[in-house]
Amino acid sequence: MLRYLLILTTFSLVSCTADKLPTPVSNSDFCSTMTITYDEHIDSLLTRTCSYASCHDGNSGLSPILSYGDLPEPRRNIAFERMVLDKDMPPSYATTTLSKEQIDTIKCWKDQGYLEN
Repeated sequence: MLRYLLILTTFSLVSCTADKLPTPVSNSDFCSTMTITYDEHIDSLLTRTCSYASCHDGNSGLSPILSYGDLPEPRRNIAFERMVLDKDMPPSYATTTLSKEQIDTIKCWKDQGYLEN
C-alpha cells in the first residue's frame, strides 16, 4: 500500500507541475512577431515612465523627451543603456518602473533600428 501511495504521489506531482509550466518566450521571438516603432509603442511608454513632472517633461531642467526628435541616435543609445542595461532609469524615487514587457519592447526597438513610424 505504501509503495502504491508513493508511486501515485510522485506521478501526481510530476504531471501537475510539468503540464502547467509556461513556455518561455525569448526576446528574439517577441521581436520577430511585431515591428516596434516610436510612434506606436515607445512614445506612450516614455510618456508614462520618463516625461512627467520633475523628470523629462521639459520643465525640470532635464533634457525633455517629448518627441522622436528629442532622441537623436546618441541619446537613444544612452537611454537604452540606462533603462535596459543599467536599470537606473527611471530612478528609484520615480513613481513608475519598467516591466519586463516594457524592457523587451525597448530592446526590440533598438534591435530593429529605432524606427520612428
